[in-house]
Amino acid sequence: MVQTIDLISAKATPEPTRSRSGKQRHGARERLIEAGRTLFAEAGFSGVSTRALARAAGVNLSAITYHFGGKSGLYEAVIRDFLDEVATHRHHLIDWLSAAVATAGADRRQIANVAADFVRGFFAMLLSPGFLNDRAQIMLRELHNPSAAFDIIMREHIDPIQDALAELAAAASGRSPHEPEIKLLTHAALGQLLAFGFARPVVLARMGWQNFTPERLNQVTAAVVPAFLASLGLGRGPDCDEGRS
Repeated sequence: MVQTIDLISAKATPEPTRSRSGKQRHGARERLIEAGRTLFAEAGFSGVSTRALARAAGVNLSAITYHFGGKSGLYEAVIRDFLDEVATHRHHLIDWLSAAVATAGADRRQIANVAADFVRGFFAMLLSPGFLNDRAQIMLRELHNPSAAFDIIMREHIDPIQDALAELAAAASGRSPHEPEIKLLTHAALGQLLAFGFARPVVLARMGWQNFTPERLNQVTAAVVPAFLASLGLGRGPDCDEGRS
C-alpha cells in the first residue's frame, strides 16, 4: 500500500512577524525583509523606492546597503525567505512523491492512487488559510516579469517540484521523465492545481464562498482529481472516489 501524503502536518508557513528560527523579527535586516515582502507584493520591484522600504522598516536608508548591498539584494533576500519558509513542505512533497512512485512501480491502479493523493495533499496545503497571500503576488510578478531572482526560483523551487511530478507522469505513460513531452505534460497537469491557489479570489467569487472549509476542499478535490488523472492518461482512476486509509 502506498502511504498517503500529508503536506499540512506542520503549519503551512511561519507567522509573518517571526524569523525562520521562530524568534520575533526585531533586527533591521529582518524588518527590511518584512517590509520588502509587503511593498514588493503591492508594487513590484521597480515600483518601490529604497526610501519607502527604509521608512516601512523603521531603519536608516543606509541599512539597505549595509545588509543587502542595495535594493536588488533585498529583493533577492525576500525571495529566498519565502523559499526557505516552504522548504520543509517542498522537500516532504518531493520525497513522498518519489517514494510513492517507486513503490507503485508499473501498477497503474497504484499510480492513479498516488496521483489522486498528490492532488488532495497539494490542495490541503495550497488552499490553507494564509498560505500564499503576499507571497503569491511576488511569485506571480516573477512569472510574468522575471528578474534576476527568477533563476533562483526555478532552480530551488519550481524545477525540483516539476522534476518529481515528471516521474509520476513518466510512470503513468511508461516513458522517460526527461522527454520534452513529459515536461510539458507535467507543467500542464500542475497548472490545473496552481490555478486554484493563484486565482483563489476568482474561485471563491464564482462559488459564492468566503473561504475554503474542509468540506469545500473535498468538493474542489473531487472535481479536479478526475481531470488531473485524465491529463496523465490515467482515466478517472480506480479509487479516486473512494476513501483510503
